[in-house]
Amino acid sequence: MKKLLFTIAALSGLTVAAQAQHARFGVKAGGMLTTASRNNPGLTNLKNTFTPGAYAGGLVEFSFKSKADKFKLQLEADYSYMTVKHRYTVINQNVDDMSRAHMLSIPVLAKYFFTPSFSLYAGPSANLKLSSSAKTVGLNGGEFTTNTKDDVNMFQFGAMVGANYYIYKGFFVEARYHAIIPDYYKTGAPSRPEYGTIHNFQVGLGYKF
Repeated sequence: MKKLLFTIAALSGLTVAAQAQHARFGVKAGGMLTTASRNNPGLTNLKNTFTPGAYAGGLVEFSFKSKADKFKLQLEADYSYMTVKHRYTVINQNVDDMSRAHMLSIPVLAKYFFTPSFSLYAGPSANLKLSSSAKTVGLNGGEFTTNTKDDVNMFQFGAMVGANYYIYKGFFVEARYHAIIPDYYKTGAPSRPEYGTIHNFQVGLGYKF
């Protein structure tokens, strides 16, 4: 169902983009903080933490009548590195438990310019796992890292909302929220946590040519 919904949104976006009269390309990069709820019985003092990560990518912005259009469509391809981290106590031991992933995100965003410099945008995103791992620190006094490529779903459906502001000619700043909707781990993956929605809060700089 998630793949079907994104496919419909992507095809609609590409159909609209094909009618565009102007295209503007750009690049961007920035940092992000990631957090998610976790449902695991038997854990005490469970804390959701905000963990730093990074993203970078490219975009193409489509205008349909003129470059001064208020409504535009933006397609992106973004690489991101994120970590979902929780702290808890088990058998009287303090543990840091992390799930890490390198992702390729493809948002399809409807964008509206309230002024020539300021815009808001929102839309769905497809998130493809490139690689993933899990790390546990503190259990039995050790540090354990495992490859989770067979445990994490290859496709993650998401949604994005954000704003950007031109600070000088083609240079802009952006702030946005990117939600990755469950499930991160495959159903039945052994000994893997059950996450709620993964929340990514991103702030970055970019340039449009």
